[in-house]
Amino acid sequence: MNRSGARLTQKLQVMLVDDEGLARNFLRRMLAKDDDIQEIQECSSASEARERIQQCCPDILFLDVKMPGLSGFDLLEKLSEEDQPVVVFTTAFANYAPRAFDVQACDYVMKPFDEDRLFLALDRAKEALRNQLRRARSPFRVTVADRGRNIRLCADDIIWMAAEDNYVRIRCGRETLLVRSTLNKLERDFKRDVLLRVHRSWIVNVNSVKEIRQTRNYQYTLVLADGTAIMSSRRYKRSLRTTFQI
Repeated sequence: MNRSGARLTQKLQVMLVDDEGLARNFLRRMLAKDDDIQEIQECSSASEARERIQQCCPDILFLDVKMPGLSGFDLLEKLSEEDQPVVVFTTAFANYAPRAFDVQACDYVMKPFDEDRLFLALDRAKEALRNQLRRARSPFRVTVADRGRNIRLCADDIIWMAAEDNYVRIRCGRETLLVRSTLNKLERDFKRDVLLRVHRSWIVNVNSVKEIRQTRNYQYTLVLADGTAIMSSRRYKRSLRTTFQI
């Protein structure tokens, strides 16, 4: 049964963070009705959630505001940008709503929960995830300097890019270029396009990925068209899983 009106092509990982067991139980029962949700995890404190988020990278976080120890806002401040899920605040206190939207929460649901209102929030969270997938396309080529040569590249030409000290090694077709630059700069120059960051030191062309193998510690090995095998880092798990719908 799909209780929510908006559908996604990939299955979702959801985490509930609330010190009230009754609230978590209600959310779990309601959200379990939606076929887009693959797994629902629960945490009774923000401290527990901080560790779990870094391990399993949930897509959507239903987050209480006031909890013993760290608050919901404290939790978000301690998460890196890469670890930030889409956030729906769930609370009995209306006065925190302005601050919630200041930290870019996609919705703010009041207790006691109304089922229809809850699924409206879920739809908004799904739309926020869709927006993360809509990446700008880059119709132009980028000029890179390779040992005295100026070469015009578009993202489709690239199989992978790897950081090497003050250089970036770029594999395109049967040729490998050595460019004095950084991965961050090249990622910005190409406007991401079909290129995906899978590790601090690696960017791959998503169309060159031929095989994806999952390991036991929430990481993936990507086998590319030229035979290169790259181990992704946990930091980029969410974007990788969303891109390849795994």
